[in-house]
Amino acid sequence: MTRDRIPPNLLYFTIYNPTLHPSEPVDKDNEDAEEQAHILFYTAKERAVSRDRILRQVGLAKALVNFAEMFNPNDPCNNIHSQSRRMIMISPEPNFWIHAAVELARYPRPPPPKSKVKAKPIEKGKEKDPGSQFDYEDNPALDDALKADIMRGYHLFKLRHGSFTSILSRLGQAALELQMERFFTVWAWSWNLENGHDFSDQLGVPLHPAYPSLKPVMDTFTSSLPDNVHPIILSPPYAIPSTRFISERYPSSLTRHLTSVIPPEPSQESDLLASVETIKGKIPLTHLQRVLMQTKTPSWECL
Repeated sequence: MTRDRIPPNLLYFTIYNPTLHPSEPVDKDNEDAEEQAHILFYTAKERAVSRDRILRQVGLAKALVNFAEMFNPNDPCNNIHSQSRRMIMISPEPNFWIHAAVELARYPRPPPPKSKVKAKPIEKGKEKDPGSQFDYEDNPALDDALKADIMRGYHLFKLRHGSFTSILSRLGQAALELQMERFFTVWAWSWNLENGHDFSDQLGVPLHPAYPSLKPVMDTFTSSLPDNVHPIILSPPYAIPSTRFISERYPSSLTRHLTSVIPPEPSQESDLLASVETIKGKIPLTHLQRVLMQTKTPSWECL
């Protein structure tokens, strides 16, 4: 009999900047106000989390990062392991930290075999640890997958709103907190913690199977455009980037985002109508369309 697997889940997700200060004057002895000013965004699995608990969670993350920097300033602490969870800390920009705590996937332990010997009563204050009722998965690749997911989320935020630093300098802390609240609340709770385990997701958007044939056409088209224009053709789920686009080394999140906003394909009826119009000669095929129609073989290359 197989045990039911409980998938990993997000415990809490926060963004903080330890260099920020309260917007209003506070007593010098009020350390909690100083610490709270560092927290720009926080969301948790539990509906109600006390301020003290939030401060302890963020304070622990800051302490771990500071402790690691004492030994190796060039290699900051970015993950902490325990039996039941992973703590991820990433600094996408100077002074800004994204911290997430994830409970690992687990299996309920089977009940112990019944014994004829009478069990000893549990003393007060020594209740059984709930964590001891489960066996947790230990996946070494999980850390890299979680960090890659968080960075994709950050890059998507940056594409839509700008960097944390630019928003803070232009609009202020309140505006930055509002943008984070609107974006990361939705992102965090739609985060598929097991999606990053698929290696293909780490490679980016796949190149079109006809890319070798289309690349010269794209580069010829690109040469007629201004130097600051970097064209790319998207045919979900594939991409056809120009050499100029590739040379700019844009993050893969840009291509993913552009692909996600493309409307779905038209219905079969529309496709049939377009095919009839093409056959009648009303819609002539371009060289690019001919190449796209001739190639059906999948490609493992990715952008």
